[in-house]
Amino acid sequence: MAYVMIWDPYERLLWGIAISIAFMCGIYYIIKGRKREIFNERIILFGFAGLIICFAFVQIFAYLQELQIKGTYVNGTFYGDFNNYTPIFEVYNRCMEISFTLGFIILFLSFEMILKRTRYLLTIVMSILLVLVAILPFKLSIFIFNYFIGSISIFLFLIILYLYIKWSKLEFKAVSSFLLFGYMFILIGTVIRLGVIKKLNFYPLIIAPILFIIGCFIALFPTIINTNKISQSFTYWVICGILALTGLFFLVILQIFFINDLGFTILYGVIFAYSVLIYSLILRNIKSAINSESVMPTKEKFPDILESFMKAQKVTEEEVSVSKEKKVCLVCKGKLSEFNIYICPKCETFYCTKCAQALVDMENMCWACSGPIDKSKPVKPYEKEGEISDIEISRTPSKKPMPLKDKRYSDKLI
Repeated sequence: MAYVMIWDPYERLLWGIAISIAFMCGIYYIIKGRKREIFNERIILFGFAGLIICFAFVQIFAYLQELQIKGTYVNGTFYGDFNNYTPIFEVYNRCMEISFTLGFIILFLSFEMILKRTRYLLTIVMSILLVLVAILPFKLSIFIFNYFIGSISIFLFLIILYLYIKWSKLEFKAVSSFLLFGYMFILIGTVIRLGVIKKLNFYPLIIAPILFIIGCFIALFPTIINTNKISQSFTYWVICGILALTGLFFLVILQIFFINDLGFTILYGVIFAYSVLIYSLILRNIKSAINSESVMPTKEKFPDILESFMKAQKVTEEEVSVSKEKKVCLVCKGKLSEFNIYICPKCETFYCTKCAQALVDMENMCWACSGPIDKSKPVKPYEKEGEISDIEISRTPSKKPMPLKDKRYSDKLI
């Protein structure tokens, strides 16, 4: 019987905080998604919200599971044997596996609802694996989870993020890097709290919840900061790659030198090699995008939905000038006609009627002058007080704006 550190009061407290933050992060994504008019943006935000919330449930069941291990409390730390536990221990472990799998089912489903090329194959495969871990005997369900669900989830998650990076505009590419980093920290925090790692007794118990908390905050960064300049720094992407691959390499080293499991060692080695390949493709795409100031050409345009994770950005004076000179909508850049035009009464910036109506529903604020579009409704700016755009708009002969149509916008408005 080998007794190891299972938990202490500080670790319990930090995991409680980590779980709460994960729930708040998921709820924030849901709220942000509900405000989006475009179906693709709303679905992908719901997908990542589901993943983070399910990871929170994974930690809840892991928290309860560790309380079912038999042992003794000595000097502020509980010591126990992972092979000596109460019968409900297996129930909580199965709930962990189901929550983990369900999170990726939600994410993959949101991706396939947008892509529409995979015929929901990813969702179907993960759903079958979910049923297997739910009904198979305990040891067999653990085998299915460790060798299939865990590895498939990592492989597909990296592919999805690579596609988002490849098919998104340069200014939105860094959103994927934050999502990748957030996931990596959450994953590593989850892995190193497992019994097979805790048996090594080589790290403080509080490290796992701290990494999990950091991951949740990183996943929220694109909604707080402007990632435009970050996306255009190739050095940033190289540093990201080194840090992300170092985290995976750390897990490989644990398997090779500390855990006597040949199957896991081979699996983690393959995942690490695969991650190196994916990130080399990402760096190649970023370098090409920076050099050409555009994404690499593709046969089909993938929905540029990464912008839905970002906070509202200010328009530039050049964009406003182009909008006026070419008479195109400042938002969707579409051409305008006399039956499809709205002109801001304050700065005379052009919008199509659909985008104008969408702005009324979202914030009721002109992107150029921050004035109200519909004077009968209050302005609800995304920006904090004191951050109003300093663009000065030159006056042109005024034109009477057409009345807005009373319907919600459902076309492309970012």
